[in-house]
Amino acid sequence: VALDKGSARILKILSNSSNGDYKVLEIANIIDMLPKKYAAISYDEISNILAYLKAVEYIDIKYFDEKEVCFAILPKSKIYEENILEDKKFNKKIALVLLISGVLSGICGFCGALLSHIIFG
Repeated sequence: VALDKGSARILKILSNSSNGDYKVLEIANIIDMLPKKYAAISYDEISNILAYLKAVEYIDIKYFDEKEVCFAILPKSKIYEENILEDKKFNKKIALVLLISGVLSGICGFCGALLSHIIFG
């Protein structure tokens, strides 16, 4: 299941805060760990994201109130994070291949134009 950026960031924060066991984390700490552009996130938005992460079985929640959440990271979450890393590595390889292809195409085009100028010059 694909996650939006906000949900993915919160999942990453939760994953980095937990070692697989249940962990209690204050909502204020979660908000503090978010990048500045997410600083205005509300309790309701955090609540919705946590409910969604639980619904898609990325986390399990024992309890959740206005101040803290007790959660555990589920194996499906680890698989999602591994897939994201693999996708990033694959995208870097594709970008490198495209860059090399573009440079070689430019060089070949220049050499072809120079050769035609010399032959028909």
